[in-house]
Amino acid sequence: MMRRLLSIFCFLVLLCSFWAACDPVDKRLSIVETLVEEKPDSVLNILRTSFSVQELNDRDQMRYHLLLIQAMDKCGQSIVEMDSLIDLITGYYADSDNFGNKAFCYFYKGRICYDIGHYEEATVAFKKAEEYALRAGNKRLVSLICNNLGYTDYESDLYPEAIVQFRKVFNYAEDCRDTLRMISNLQNIGQCFILLEQPDSVSYCVEKMQSLLPGVKADEKFCDIWHNMAVLYFYCGSPDKALGYLGETMKTSRNSDKLYRSYVVMGELYYEQGDKDKAQQCWKVACATEDPEVKAYLYKCLSDFAYAEGDYKMAADRAVSYIAYADSLYRRTTAKEVAEIQARYDNEVLKVANLQYKIFLLCLFLFCIVILFII
Repeated sequence: MMRRLLSIFCFLVLLCSFWAACDPVDKRLSIVETLVEEKPDSVLNILRTSFSVQELNDRDQMRYHLLLIQAMDKCGQSIVEMDSLIDLITGYYADSDNFGNKAFCYFYKGRICYDIGHYEEATVAFKKAEEYALRAGNKRLVSLICNNLGYTDYESDLYPEAIVQFRKVFNYAEDCRDTLRMISNLQNIGQCFILLEQPDSVSYCVEKMQSLLPGVKADEKFCDIWHNMAVLYFYCGSPDKALGYLGETMKTSRNSDKLYRSYVVMGELYYEQGDKDKAQQCWKVACATEDPEVKAYLYKCLSDFAYAEGDYKMAADRAVSYIAYADSLYRRTTAKEVAEIQARYDNEVLKVANLQYKIFLLCLFLFCIVILFII
């Protein structure tokens, strides 16, 4: 009787293992892959609630984790803590001909390196991602990679190289008739030309953007466009047009910190025109901001203004405030890095626990096989 019960138990364990192997996980993951571009928030919820990672085989686990990282990134969540997981997935696909997934692996590796300020490593990863995305024929991903390469070159002070990458993205956006993306990349190119001190090229970018703007509706999403246009016009020596675009920002933006940022720039414009009263009024309004980045920018302007007016004590006081807010930005960044390191550690602990659980199931399975042979 005991032997019979043991045989039944072993049979049920094997049956459950077979059922798990036949579970249509592949279909579910395929459906999720089709949704991640348009509905990343929904995909993130599905991945976290509808899948048991421990029960997936190696292949499906890699697909699952890659989709999870993709959805997190598209939802604006930090993926820095996923660094070791990305390395694991990249190693899994190393000998595979799945160029699409290889491209995504290197792309997100590049994103992580960029976020932690390792720009050389980010460039290497993005270059590999571009190679595999081209082989996969994924033009949209190639464009996204080039955009990130542009920002990486920009942060590395490689402005001519950044312009090359942003132009690639502009060409892609032009082919897709994506006006907003075209304008965004023209702004990036214009900013590079400002730093290269090439005013004629900046003017060309501004004129090109001006020709595209009638096709863009002025609403909350485009406040950054109006603000950046104002900055470019300011540099090109067209303060009236700059003030006009700042006015558009103030009419459409409901984000108070973005409004205060525009008030700081408007104060600079009025000061450059010699209207010190209006400049001070704008800066006074901007003092209400709670954003330390805007505060730092504001106090730098106030310090420069006081120094230019010969009020050296006020200039020194404002400079102290500027340094304090700049320091708070540094401390906030440091705190974020500490939290990310802790999250990475927690992720490693979870991976070890999952591995131990898999080993336990494997031992149980082998034990059942041995018992069946003995019986």
